[in-house]
Amino acid sequence: NAIPEGSRIDGEALRGIADFVPSLYMVAPAHLAFLVRHMAERGFRPPAAPILATYSLCTRMARRQILEVFPPGTVFAEAVGMSELGFIAAECPRGGLHLNTGAFCCELRTGGRGAEPGELAELVVTTIDGGCSPHVRYRTGDAYRLVAGACPCGHPSPLARMEGRIRNLVIRKGKVLLTPRELDETVGDCDWMHLYKMEQISEDAFAFSTIPIPGRENRAPEVAERLRERLGRDIDLTVRSVAYLSAARS
Repeated sequence: NAIPEGSRIDGEALRGIADFVPSLYMVAPAHLAFLVRHMAERGFRPPAAPILATYSLCTRMARRQILEVFPPGTVFAEAVGMSELGFIAAECPRGGLHLNTGAFCCELRTGGRGAEPGELAELVVTTIDGGCSPHVRYRTGDAYRLVAGACPCGHPSPLARMEGRIRNLVIRKGKVLLTPRELDETVGDCDWMHLYKMEQISEDAFAFSTIPIPGRENRAPEVAERLRERLGRDIDLTVRSVAYLSAARS
């Protein structure tokens, strides 16, 4: 029984999952991570089905929080999709992100040229069969790094690492210091908090906010130290614990 007897199903989202028993969860990972925290509080065990995390980057913390509540062995994969284009990239079973070169001509460009492996670049996409609405060298606004070599999974499409939206890069003194993906790696999978938010207020001022888990040691100072190592010892970094974090569309 996927939904234990006595579970509290007192919200529209949980009632919908219980009634319809999804065969696939295609979700924004941050939103599902928020929902699974309520599932855990209510003893609600969601029905097993593959999870396709899309719409936004999936943090290590969100992936762990989700898989802790879903049944063991749940298939979880990230995919990059755009409403105007469809799916551009998807994660394989070995954890590599493959560009969808079957449907698109994918270019990683920086400084007016093609990027070398490891260079931060913007993904530019041309549709191979765009029908009545083709896209030619469409600038996605997303930052990637090309990964050298073939994937162990054997799929021939090129590997890349999605770094996040270009508008969300942390830039200081004209240099990119952190991408959203690198920020997630710097913060790490912190099991003492539910959620975090990093804001760049000015070139030298930053705010790092967390929603800590009651009863667990708050290790925000350790995270703040790692952030200073990446951003500079002279930054103005405010660290605070809050009860609520507003979400943006990005």
